[in-house]
Amino acid sequence: MSIHRELSRAQEEEEVVVVLGPAAAGKTTFINLATQRGDCGVGHDLDPGTTKLDWVRGPHLINGRAVIFIDTPGLDDAEKKDTEVMNMITDSLAKAKYKLDTVLYLHPISDNRIPWSGLERLKLLASLWKIDRVSNLVIVTTMWDEVKEEVGVRREEELKIKFWADLMAMGCQVKRFHRTTESALEILSPPTQKVVIVLGPAASGKTTFINLAAQRGDCGIGHDIEPGTTKVEWIRTMHPVDDHSIIFIDTPGLNDTQKQDAEMVKMIKDSLIVA
Repeated sequence: MSIHRELSRAQEEEEVVVVLGPAAAGKTTFINLATQRGDCGVGHDLDPGTTKLDWVRGPHLINGRAVIFIDTPGLDDAEKKDTEVMNMITDSLAKAKYKLDTVLYLHPISDNRIPWSGLERLKLLASLWKIDRVSNLVIVTTMWDEVKEEVGVRREEELKIKFWADLMAMGCQVKRFHRTTESALEILSPPTQKVVIVLGPAASGKTTFINLAAQRGDCGIGHDIEPGTTKVEWIRTMHPVDDHSIIFIDTPGLNDTQKQDAEMVKMIKDSLIVA
């Protein structure tokens, strides 16, 4: 029986994690530590001998589901363009009748070059796989043991501000991999998300507070109710220290002449239920 048929039987009970990144970023090391196994490929190879994808089944659960990792060749491989590698992954998932659940993009913090290519890859990835919410994308910084901590922290902060800020604002997480099983499993843990409802009378500074907290300007994400009259806006951002996702719910003034306070509260409640 082919590996595709074996895997497709359990697709509803398994989570697929694609591990991407340049060569020597630590992709296979991450998978080996996460699965606590050595050579654990399950034979899911494409074009063996040149470039291949390895499907690796791990012993741990994510969201109550078993995990399958897809180990990939380096995206800077001289023989394959990034689009070819990503299309290979897409085709492999389609043949196995699996959907993509999580993408880990590994970036070595020891690399002090300006990662224009890495940024373009992330944009390409979002385009090819039609990722309209990037909360299932995690940028994983690796090779922390190869730099002084203060150097790595400085580079990480620069990357977050100059290159990854837009992705983080949409829900993408940035996590550190410290080359241990515990670190790998923490990265795979479901993201923590907090919802903060901001209430008050008109002109009390609700939107100003959210804009400053989120470090953004006009950042509503289109979660509107009764547009043009009274609306509830959802604004997603990332906590600058803890790297967890925060959703602010901006609300109209509670002294709005067209809506009673009870109606306004019901609107917010209904919005939460729909989401």
